Amino acid sequence: MKKWTLVVGLVVVLSSFMVVWAQQDGAQFFPSTKGSKWTYESLTKAVVNVGGMEINIVDTKGTTTEEVTGDSEEVKEPKGVMVRRSVQSEKGIVNGQDGQMDVTEATHVGWNGEWLMLYQQKIEGLPGRATIAEKYNPPLRLLKKTLKEGDTWEVGTLRQEKLSMPARAKVAAFEDVTVPAGTFKQCLKLVREVTEPTGQVEGGGFLLDVKKGNMTSTQWYAPGVGLVKEETKVNLTLEAMGMVVEFHQTQNRALQAGYQVAK
Repeated sequence: MKKWTLVVGLVVVLSSFMVVWAQQDGAQFFPSTKGSKWTYESLTKAVVNVGGMEINIVDTKGTTTEEVTGDSEEVKEPKGVMVRRSVQSEKGIVNGQDGQMDVTEATHVGWNGEWLMLYQQKIEGLPGRATIAEKYNPPLRLLKKTLKEGDTWEVGTLRQEKLSMPARAKVAAFEDVTVPAGTFKQCLKLVREVTEPTGQVEGGGFLLDVKKGNMTSTQWYAPGVGLVKEETKVNLTLEAMGMVVEFHQTQNRALQAGYQVAK
């Protein structure tokens, strides 16, 4: 099962007894000033199961660097939409053999009233795949300005070529998190979930229909710092020409020391 090109990077707060009721300012968890930069330890694993045979298609580790590069030149309204550039560089098993994975993603995000919106994204460097570019109208709702534990909302439908992923978000908790960069107090724990993906994905030279699946991204944001930890899980049941394939992927990121948040 060679040349699997399914996306391997699916596509980002007071006291413990009071936080359930306290509203938080969502903007403090998502710094967006030009020059801000974060580096994460990153690890990606993906396997497929065909006819009871498990094939390890991705097993890599390395770093992901994210930087706010400036105002979007493509999204003029509303004002203040910024471009965040992410570079994932990992080495290990890629498409079943030793290799390196260098994936670059540019997202155009900005606040519009109560919501942090995703307007467009561009992904380059996925193994065996051309550039993926998506524009969202209406834009996707990533985060609210006023937050409290238990809040839920519809994000919108993420797209990656022939795959559609309607997502829902939930504020799961505000909790302390320890990563290589240190311990961060009262981080926003945000869970985004896709339970009914539809469409097709490419793998092994075939287009496979998505029969069922789920995708969960759990992210921890520290006030004044931004994303400090992320865990993503993808499980899909795929089918083509009577062949059933189970696809499973995990991706973890943890903030390293030396990050900078511009003022």
